[in-house]
Amino acid sequence: MKKITLIVATLLMLNGCTFFRSPGKDDCDKILPREKLTDILTDMYLLEGYFIELQAFNPGLQDSLAHYYSGLFEKHGMSFTEFETALSCYLLHEDDIQQIHEEILQRYSIMESQIEPIKPEGLLEETPEIPDSVQDRHFR
Repeated sequence: MKKITLIVATLLMLNGCTFFRSPGKDDCDKILPREKLTDILTDMYLLEGYFIELQAFNPGLQDSLAHYYSGLFEKHGMSFTEFETALSCYLLHEDDIQQIHEEILQRYSIMESQIEPIKPEGLLEETPEIPDSVQDRHFR
């Protein structure tokens, strides 16, 4: 009787170990395609960066962050719960989440290269030349 109890307990324990096994990569892709998750995370990081920059000037801005997030999820046609489930699945696959992170960094690099610097009004396009007579007077 003890042997049967021990065997049943061992089988239950081994069966329980498979419960904690991470889902397959295809399962994560079925929940939310990797490209879509990358799009959402890219937008989320941009939104967070925007709020970090503006929070110093408007401390009450943090109160509206939930509103902006709901708009972001609405834009991508999903709920926070769906996003959270998909992200949890992808986080179990280190190589996938690393590739997503690298893709986001690459997108930001491209965005950054496309930004034209803003010149404050009143700045000259070129540095004016200082006439020799003025230079001689000031640097003697």
